Amino acid sequence: MAPHFEVDPAYPRSKYDFNGTWLYRVEVTVGTFGSFYLVDGAGLTGKSNAEWAVPNSPSAFIGQTGQAARRKVEVYALTGGVYPMIEFSATGASQPTVSMQVKTVDLPNAPRRFVRPSAPAVAVVLDERGFREQYHLNSNIVVKTGPPETLFDPVPNGIVHVVLSTHGRMDPNTRELSLSIAGGINRTNCSAVFGKLKQKNSQGGVVWISGCEAGGDIQFCQLASQASGFYIVAAEIVVPFVPLSAGMIDYFERSMIKFFNPKNNGNLMPRSDFLSKQKELQFTFVV
Repeated sequence: MAPHFEVDPAYPRSKYDFNGTWLYRVEVTVGTFGSFYLVDGAGLTGKSNAEWAVPNSPSAFIGQTGQAARRKVEVYALTGGVYPMIEFSATGASQPTVSMQVKTVDLPNAPRRFVRPSAPAVAVVLDERGFREQYHLNSNIVVKTGPPETLFDPVPNGIVHVVLSTHGRMDPNTRELSLSIAGGINRTNCSAVFGKLKQKNSQGGVVWISGCEAGGDIQFCQLASQASGFYIVAAEIVVPFVPLSAGMIDYFERSMIKFFNPKNNGNLMPRSDFLSKQKELQFTFVV
């Protein structure tokens, strides 16, 4: 048969839509995964055409590739009210072989949460429209050039909260992160770059990395936490742009947020453990 889709018996059947007997749409609530099966599509590669709604990050798109005759596909909804297409194509093809529509639905009564720091906070941002305008903290440092090791040089002494806002990209083959600011930051120069923050505040603080997929590179975030002595908060998948009021930091909770503990060799820590340190780290949540 031609490649087509079938329901996942473990997913609610009410979440699927059919054109006759053919499955063509799945509904997914924001912050959760929806699933279906691709049948007779061995070798086809899937791609979302609206990554800010259904990300292509490996952690958010399971079954993107495969050789199985009946492949389970799981997709994560990041932004509601959107109807992206998941297009499955053969290598080198200009048009998809088969496509699945995803209806993303907002969580009911689930407003976004933001962070309000009560200690000195600075945004270090890429010199690009959108990044320059998003944050309004104690200071906003626009980075126009490198070298990477100078990234945090302008950060004032005694800083507690640092937002690093830039593009992030995970190499699909090596699974290594690259941040596009200051000439490029990766595992190779990560320790040298983030080590500058220890000179700014030996007591540490929090670095909020607002870069897509940064939290997906565990080793990078561990190195950053070890070198800086700061907690690292980063999202594993795409980080959508969110307008912010003055004095606020985006919590990017829906983007599979992760936390790294400098007091435990930069290792991952539970969300609950990080949130219990609000008084110590001088921030509160605002809804």
